[in-house]
Amino acid sequence: MRFAVALLAVAALASWSAGAGNPNDPGGRITVDSSGIIRWEADAPASIYVSPDGGPEVLMAEAARGEQKPDWPHAGPIYRFVLRNTGDGRWLHSVTAQKDAYGRLVVTRETLWQRYGLPLAAILLAAGFLVAGLSNWRRLDLYQVVLVAAAVAVFSLSFGNYFFGDSIAQLLVRPRSVWEAFRSFFSVGQWYRPFSQSLLAYLLFPLFGNHHLPYQACALLLHIVVALVVYRAFVRILEDRRAAFVGAFFFALHPINFYTTYDNGFFAETTVALFYVLSAWCFFTRRFAAATVLGALALFSKEAAVTLPLLLLAAILAFPEFRSDWRGWVRRWTPMGAVWLAYLALYARTFSWGGGRVTAEGRPDYALSVFELPRGLLRFLLWSLQIPFGGSTGSWYSRPALLWLLAGIGLLIALFALMALAKGNLGVRTGLLWFFIAVLPMAALAKEFPHHLYLPLIGLALVIGELFAYLGRRLPGPAVVLLAGAVCLGHASLSSINVENDSRLSWVGGSALTAHNAVLFLNGQAGKLNNSSTIYVVNETPDDLRFDYLKGDTFRFSTGLNGLRVRIVQRPGQVPWPLIQNAVVATYNDKCRCLFDSTDLFARGAPRQPPQGAITITSDGLLSWQSDSAAMVFVNADGGPETLMALYASGATKPDFLLPGHTYRFTLKEATEDGTGALLDLAYYRKSPSGKVWAGKQPPPEGR
Repeated sequence: MRFAVALLAVAALASWSAGAGNPNDPGGRITVDSSGIIRWEADAPASIYVSPDGGPEVLMAEAARGEQKPDWPHAGPIYRFVLRNTGDGRWLHSVTAQKDAYGRLVVTRETLWQRYGLPLAAILLAAGFLVAGLSNWRRLDLYQVVLVAAAVAVFSLSFGNYFFGDSIAQLLVRPRSVWEAFRSFFSVGQWYRPFSQSLLAYLLFPLFGNHHLPYQACALLLHIVVALVVYRAFVRILEDRRAAFVGAFFFALHPINFYTTYDNGFFAETTVALFYVLSAWCFFTRRFAAATVLGALALFSKEAAVTLPLLLLAAILAFPEFRSDWRGWVRRWTPMGAVWLAYLALYARTFSWGGGRVTAEGRPDYALSVFELPRGLLRFLLWSLQIPFGGSTGSWYSRPALLWLLAGIGLLIALFALMALAKGNLGVRTGLLWFFIAVLPMAALAKEFPHHLYLPLIGLALVIGELFAYLGRRLPGPAVVLLAGAVCLGHASLSSINVENDSRLSWVGGSALTAHNAVLFLNGQAGKLNNSSTIYVVNETPDDLRFDYLKGDTFRFSTGLNGLRVRIVQRPGQVPWPLIQNAVVATYNDKCRCLFDSTDLFARGAPRQPPQGAITITSDGLLSWQSDSAAMVFVNADGGPETLMALYASGATKPDFLLPGHTYRFTLKEATEDGTGALLDLAYYRKSPSGKVWAGKQPPPEGR
């Protein structure tokens, strides 16, 4: 025991000395601009190196200071820029960067974990296993201490971010009174999550307001509680603390938990998992009243809990442990089944059915389809192994050699699961049943969201724990410790990279960055804005700001000015001039996702730039058009009334209504609500009964 504690102390001292360094050493710094400019400065002759995706370092330049804009970075690889002392090669500074979908070189923080984490974490993890194995402390299970410390270390990487679109929206629609919070349990809107979204937002907003960090801390705390409950459940099922720790570690440190630990926007994931696990545990330990109450709280947290009664019923009917008294177990299941049916009756009123699809009234884009199940199951199985699949995990580390290794590990786990299933292993049966029932509604969604794996992942974690329990019975103790340490270390290391990438490059990280930069812009406008102010945001980029700015709610949320008006326009010419009183103009830059104050330019009378566009039609009837802003295409025949054909900035079509003997005029106009926008261009088409065609900018001559 003393040796283990001493080993921990030595490892901690080594970690501190590695991070602290010598204060007399020469220093240096690298910065990477979003436009791709790398700048560096050092106190002594220095060299700058680059390594893509952990490959060998390649010399970029030798100089104490300078800047470069290389043209070789492209989307996908993670580039590590290292500044070293030219004399002895000593590390001075480094940054990592990756190109996102918009071509920006996004900088990520390089932590001590990434610099020194692999060898030191190996020592710490082995020491942790040794301490936990030798410890006779009954009140302090050190496996739980390691679990909590590792979760805090990895998921605190996203601390310092800001709210994103969904988390702001949930706080804005929170109940304002006890009566409203109570009433939310009886009304189904876009979602039915009265506990996790309505009640928690009502309780927490008076305490935290619009400060983001406390919500992040609460989200991380909820996840840690779920992880500890899962660990204790695994200990009871596996009867092996080390195997239970490996399974719980796999669940707790998975990179999908970047989302579940982010902020209030994902409280639904952790609360439904907590009540789901506790309800199942209480049911099978014969505390049926508590199981029913906890099951109802799970349903109040998220729709995914609808699978809980199905899971319990399937276990009763499928497992031999319950088959001898299955009628008694079904009778005890009945109260929970009644709650489940009442929930379905309340929710089903908002559904429409047909064609193998179930569509929610408030969110038609969230349709459930049986045709999505095969792809959805494949997606979740790959995600569980940290293998990226689809755009939602596009920022995950994807070096081919690593992906093949992960796929091989997944195949070994599958072979073990089949073998154990054939032998009737309780842990594997429970884990697989849990995963496949819990994942069904999420796999049927066409939309890809990694956080939907949170609840099903508990089942796969139990299978992995059972695998290590099996190995522990057949291999020497030191070999199992080393294998478990290597698996946990590799899992945590890869997760830390993916979490860091997701904090900047995922849909949540990108939305948070855009919203945060808007707040920074508003901070610079302090004293200029009031409830009668208007902000015009000029966005001439492909970025869609509706989710990030929420029609201006992001601005009103951060300033507390509920009367603040926000207008997003596509061109500077759409800003009314002269500017109205209390107006501010901001120009959006997609390179940094930030806003720049353009008010002075418009106050001096910036010229209104008329929209530009062109429309053409060929002799074979192909109509095409293009505009620099939203546009409308109208058609009239023989001078009759105009009819709207299309509402797109650009497009092409071959109308099927072009009849011989008629003259058609196609009009391209600036898009407006009443169709009276500025005329951009015209095109005419006529085909005579004899087959001759006229297509051009001028009306066809008489008689053609």
